Amino acid sequence: MGHTVRVVDTASEYCGTEGRLERLYWREEVLWIRMRTQAGGWLFLPCRQTDLPQVTATTFPTSPRLSAPVLLQLAQYLECLGQKQLGPTHKPGSVG
Repeated sequence: MGHTVRVVDTASEYCGTEGRLERLYWREEVLWIRMRTQAGGWLFLPCRQTDLPQVTATTFPTSPRLSAPVLLQLAQYLECLGQKQLGPTHKPGSVG
């Protein structure tokens, strides 16, 4: 995650707002996002209101699958998050 996203739906009061994609999730067969705005707030809105590629539940006949680039981004994000939580002296594979 961490991809820059913009609200583009002109009917939305948040149109033009930019931020970082934090989470994707399905709600009643509609893909939603959680984004951290540049001002530091959170927005929860349907993905179709953003500039992200449009995906529907029918695109995934069984369950959503992540593409290789998205998996790589997710791994990098989790690694970065882990380093922030463990502190600068932690080295991968070390205890404590």
